Amino acid sequence: MPAAYREWQAAVKAEALVVAYELAERGTPWYAERDAYVLRVVFDLPDARRRDIDNLAGGVLDALNGLLWRDDTHVVELRARKRLRCGEPGASIEVSYARSTRC
Repeated sequence: MPAAYREWQAAVKAEALVVAYELAERGTPWYAERDAYVLRVVFDLPDARRRDIDNLAGGVLDALNGLLWRDDTHVVELRARKRLRCGEPGASIEVSYARSTRC
């Protein structure tokens, strides 16, 4: 795994920790023990190089394992989009609880 990829995943994880802490401070803690989540992500790309959206989304899913959910197998809905934003790359990530998938 390239160093830049590991650094990016660490940044995603660090930002998620900040948000989780802020939620807990407001009295609405995040529960990572649910069995179903929805992930929406928009990737801001710095240039027009070709990138597979499934690989981009996979990096976010893996980065949030053990933090926002036990494992990314609990993500039951995924919406991903990429857009060209010349300059600084980034991502907007939204996670919400989904209806339980248990029978």
